[in-house]
Amino acid sequence: MEPDFWHKRWQAKQIGWHQDEVNPLLLRHVDALGLTQAARVFLPLCGKTLDIPWLLQCGWHVVAIELSETAVKELYEEMGVEPQLGIEQGMPCYSAPGLRVYVGDFFD
Repeated sequence: MEPDFWHKRWQAKQIGWHQDEVNPLLLRHVDALGLTQAARVFLPLCGKTLDIPWLLQCGWHVVAIELSETAVKELYEEMGVEPQLGIEQGMPCYSAPGLRVYVGDFFD
């Protein structure tokens, strides 16, 4: 994976993989996960997926990681949430109630 490639795609808004709705497979199969109330869900390579606000609305906590800080900022902006920025595990981490998104390379 070449991080520069992905950073350039986010900067240029060339994100054709981004869906404008919650992933239909998630909606269809989420019950099979057997998640309890307030369970924690991990989303690697999250981008600014609409799955995150949906999971939060279901009452679950989300921990995610994304290479592009642009994507993370846009995620929070589109959710209308002002995150707190800190450093955790040596990575920038944006957090808000129920949601923590790390900025870094998941494969590292």
